[in-house]
Amino acid sequence: MSNVRQIGTSMLMYSQDYDDTLPEPRLAGVFRNAADTGLGQLFKGVQPFHLAVQPYAKNHALFACPSDDLRQNASINRTGIVDSLKAANVPGADTLPPYAASGLPAKTFHEAVAKIFPNSYATNYILSYCYPYKTRASGETVTIPTNNTQRCRALADISEPASTWIMTEYGSRPDGSFCG
Repeated sequence: MSNVRQIGTSMLMYSQDYDDTLPEPRLAGVFRNAADTGLGQLFKGVQPFHLAVQPYAKNHALFACPSDDLRQNASINRTGIVDSLKAANVPGADTLPPYAASGLPAKTFHEAVAKIFPNSYATNYILSYCYPYKTRASGETVTIPTNNTQRCRALADISEPASTWIMTEYGSRPDGSFCG
């Protein structure tokens, strides 16, 4: 609970410095293709929440739940994660093997990322403008305007703040269970 509180405080501090806009919530959302029309392998400088809030959290270990054995939420199937970790100056990022290297199982890559930047938490993907969502009250689908260039939602854009969660534990165990 202490980790969640400290990460949440770090996210709010981040948003205060960025016009009340939250950091990119999804790891996959930061990897867009060259035309920015969908997921790709490119790292285009947008950091996911766990790296974006590091200047406020000042603690990489904060993202590791003590009861999560794997701590692999930071290692996704994107080659750009290594570039993202390097851009955030994560110690050891330059020693990571390339994703899906010849003869190297993906599991090895995920384990290597988890050793240098463990992460047991995830954020709510609907807090990004990259993804449509349904409102709870009306069930109406809120979509992204095609001319929208904003990546993440401002706090004022959250229509139902009392019923919107920002962060949760992530089930990275093989059985899908959460840590704790």
